[in-house]
Amino acid sequence: MKRSAIAFLGLLAAALAAPVPAAAQAPPKWRMGVVQYKADSAFELAGHEKGFYKEQGLDFEPVEMPGDADILRALAAGTFEMAEITPSGTMAATEKGAGLKVVASFMPGLPHVFYVRKDIGSFADLAGKPVAVSGVGSLPYVVAQAILENHKLDLKKIEWVQMGGDPDRVRALVTGQAAGTVASIEHKLVVEPAGGKILAVASQELPNWTRFTLITTDKVIKERPGDLVKALIAQAKGIRYAMDRKNKDDMVRLMAKYGRREARQVEWIYDWFLANKQFNPNGDVKAASLQWMQELNVKLGRQKAVLPIEKVATWDFQKKMLAEIGEQR
Repeated sequence: MKRSAIAFLGLLAAALAAPVPAAAQAPPKWRMGVVQYKADSAFELAGHEKGFYKEQGLDFEPVEMPGDADILRALAAGTFEMAEITPSGTMAATEKGAGLKVVASFMPGLPHVFYVRKDIGSFADLAGKPVAVSGVGSLPYVVAQAILENHKLDLKKIEWVQMGGDPDRVRALVTGQAAGTVASIEHKLVVEPAGGKILAVASQELPNWTRFTLITTDKVIKERPGDLVKALIAQAKGIRYAMDRKNKDDMVRLMAKYGRREARQVEWIYDWFLANKQFNPNGDVKAASLQWMQELNVKLGRQKAVLPIEKVATWDFQKKMLAEIGEQR
């Protein structure tokens, strides 16, 4: 072989072996499990929609699933890096050995209500009738159980029926397939014209409940701690953008997109969320709330005992996030 050819092959081999410049490398994937899209999904995904994940160097992908229980199973299996769901099921799964941790909460408010058909006058009327949930262990299921417990109804007398996410369950209610369901306040514009009504407001029945927390796995904490902080920064910036009233028109546009409705139908939801303090721009999780929710899990038979708080949650990454972007008061 000629000397020039050997030299060329040597240069080619060196070029192939050389590391790819950082600018040419694809950004790392960051997937987040999200409960079936509705108008308020715009708040969860504002960090994605407004480019804050891209700004942090992450290739974000939302993964829509029917309910909390589905997301929890997928997260534990490594389908995505993070999920935004209620911590109730997470803590029950942790007791059973799942390597999961609560790391932040930007949407702790509970905007859910207990809807019933027009023929239901009280909670006692639900005995022997179908109550729609997205799945056993999901937020609608556990909230419904807790509210019915408050009203001294025997949970064994309820016919629990799995019927998908909020839109699906509300559709089942207004068509008469279900007698009741727990779903977001935004669906009252569908329920009330069909003759249904609100029997209870979840935030009044369960004032210590935390709706959404960001959950990740012990594997992600160990292997991608830097990316986890970046993801929390992106989420925080998204929520802070959403909370700024000067961005209301843009957020209403996104809410209409995710809720598959017209802007005029969802504008009131934006105002309701701000007026009722549904957001936490700093993402800190209330330990007392997690304690109460574990106690409720024990009462409902979902946990055998209350776990130490450090077993179910960590504040390390939320604190690192604040160190980067500061608190918002």
